Amino acid sequence: MDDAYLVSTPENIELEYATAGLGARFLAALIDSLVLAILLLIITTAGTAVAVASGEVSGTASIAVGALTVLALFATLFGYYILFEAIWKGQTPGKRTLGLRVMRDDGLPLNFQANVIRNLIRFFDLLPGTYAFGVTAMFFNKQWKRLGDMAAGTIVVRDETPQPPVQLRLPSPEQLQQFESYVHGRLSQREYELVREYVARSGTLSLGASDRVGQRLSRLAESRTGLPRGNAAPVNYLVTILALQSNRNALPKSGSQQP
Repeated sequence: MDDAYLVSTPENIELEYATAGLGARFLAALIDSLVLAILLLIITTAGTAVAVASGEVSGTASIAVGALTVLALFATLFGYYILFEAIWKGQTPGKRTLGLRVMRDDGLPLNFQANVIRNLIRFFDLLPGTYAFGVTAMFFNKQWKRLGDMAAGTIVVRDETPQPPVQLRLPSPEQLQQFESYVHGRLSQREYELVREYVARSGTLSLGASDRVGQRLSRLAESRTGLPRGNAAPVNYLVTILALQSNRNALPKSGSQQP
């Protein structure tokens, strides 16, 4: 069962996510365990074969290959989740298959620090003496958080079913130059990250949620920058805002509004 998870930003914008239920997380973990087991089996088989072949030449070479194999096994065991969630922005093969993603409690994408914390504690969750405690902890919070999520300040949510996306219209350099005359301020760093995250995820949100959040972010961006929204779709308007802010020449040199 999935529950709604609301993120209220300092800008009074409410973002809604569907929390991943225990069943979906279990299936994702099962898939990841199978993929990880296959990787470990391949490394073990290859390392053993090379070690045996090296032993016929030199005993020292065989020991060195064995040591490297053990290091590779540990690196794979500890690095599997960290690497995939870093590269795939909060997803592993199991989570991607089930349509799940890890994000921070404040709605921002998973960063490296939170990634490392939640995945190092994962092994504490799986230890025989603490496994029951780690699983039990998930039943005592509405977001089905395990100990690693609690420590890292993260949550696992569902990526919503993609909807037909709005055709993005990137502003031309001439248009950006024309828009510069309207701009009298800029988004804060947090606001910029929220807008960028919305644009990146707009195609995965339901039409209602996409329009609702887009309208709120558009009003915020208009009040901060002064650029009129007109009749542009929220996502296209916000793409223009991102382009303007990334272009240092589009920002005023003085008298900028500080949020």
